[in-house]
Amino acid sequence: MSRYLIGNDLIVDSQRRSVTLDNIELNLPELSYRLLMALIEQAPNIISHDELMTAVWQDRVVSDENLKKRVSRLREALNDSSDSPKYFVAERGMGYRCIACVQPIAEQPNSSIIDDSSTSKDKKSTMNLGYLSILLVVFAISVTSYFIYQPAQNIDSINTEPMTDISFQAAQYYYRYNANDNQKALSLFQEAITLSPQVSVNYSGLANVNSQGYHQFGESIYSPIDAQQLSAKAINLAPNKPWGYNALGFALYLDGNYQLSIEAFNKAHELAPDWGLNLSQKALTHLALGELILAYQNAKSALKLNPTDPETNVALGIVFESLSMPIQATEMLEVALKINPNHLLAQSHLGQLALHKKDLESAKFILTKLTTKYPHHQFGHWLMGHYHLQQNNMVEAHTSFNKSAQLGGRYKLPSQIYIATINKDIAQLEAYNRQLESLILSGNQWAELSFSQAVIAAATGQEGAMDEFKLAIEKKFSHVYRLENLPIRFSKKEQLTMLDIKNSLVFSNKQKQLKRVPGH
Repeated sequence: MSRYLIGNDLIVDSQRRSVTLDNIELNLPELSYRLLMALIEQAPNIISHDELMTAVWQDRVVSDENLKKRVSRLREALNDSSDSPKYFVAERGMGYRCIACVQPIAEQPNSSIIDDSSTSKDKKSTMNLGYLSILLVVFAISVTSYFIYQPAQNIDSINTEPMTDISFQAAQYYYRYNANDNQKALSLFQEAITLSPQVSVNYSGLANVNSQGYHQFGESIYSPIDAQQLSAKAINLAPNKPWGYNALGFALYLDGNYQLSIEAFNKAHELAPDWGLNLSQKALTHLALGELILAYQNAKSALKLNPTDPETNVALGIVFESLSMPIQATEMLEVALKINPNHLLAQSHLGQLALHKKDLESAKFILTKLTTKYPHHQFGHWLMGHYHLQQNNMVEAHTSFNKSAQLGGRYKLPSQIYIATINKDIAQLEAYNRQLESLILSGNQWAELSFSQAVIAAATGQEGAMDEFKLAIEKKFSHVYRLENLPIRFSKKEQLTMLDIKNSLVFSNKQKQLKRVPGH
């Protein structure tokens, strides 16, 4: 038999490679078709994640996140949901199983085909009524295409439907983690929006490209405000899909609006509870608020959901770093790099861990390699500047901070402040302080802004400078090495006060370490 009835309304013809739902033929992408066939052929048995990934992707190596997103995409196409499934269910920790009844359909002889006028009218009416549904299904298929994280491949060889193909190519470029490919992703998502302005995932995809460009590469063409606007558009088009809320959450995180960020991530989690990436980004937001236990719990849950996703490993590594648990942090970051050797944040946070430990040889090796291979990675240049400060090399520190400032992203203003501090440019520092005040008054809670204010206060000789450093720590600033290597000449009294502040921060960070609890 080549034709099967699944449930009451889904027909699959394996010979014609066609799928029909309620008499409407669906134009499933090849990977979704393979997934559906694998589930049908093994019904009602459970198929493991590994077996499904082999059946769908064949010789390619992919992660559990790929499979989950492909399952989500197939559900979209079939108008199905994980809350009240009609066709297949996830068996937690085991795999997936087709729950609908699968029945072979006997072939009908040609003579049985009726061709009277009333039947023709019924067929024509069905086709007319179903036309809009076809369009909606095609849109639904494309909506989830962007967030299917797959290893980068030869993009020129991809051959899928035109609208989906553009979004898929954009996603491939996005996940290559370098500035040039991020710009290609930007252009492709813009093209996808031009061709399909009502497909929400194209807007959330473009929002994430903006956020990554701002966060990772510091390029001035990207903006978290643009990302927020694009995310809002995605949500307006598809309010019951998680992608727009996740993109909005990350854009708000980068803009320092942490409470609203968590609300957006919570909504995304409500719609997609098995999406580890969303929880890992939410963990970073809790971390920025100093909510370390919540950060740890979310990061651990994210890793449990998606253990082979480099993002979930990096997030837990960053949480361990903030918990003053460098061994565990290093382990998680190194796991992420085994999964994706090009992951920029994994590399840069290993460099920052070396700065924390005063392992200057390792810091130099990691950060030099990083900034040489990825000259657009702003955070790498920022950390390299602090490495040179630890070496008391003001000339090289100035050069690194200048490279960071020229890139124009999240660390542009802090880098400019360090440059002006090294130059002892009081007028410029006062101008930067006004910018900081404006950002903080607008609701930006990023602790780096408060620390930058303290740096300016100390560099300009203000009496309350030491109090400003204490205030920054109250606002969750936690990097001890930054207190030790400021390009500022302090008085003896100020040096003693700074030593007390540093020791207090060291003690506070040690208290953050997780304690063993019996039974957990």
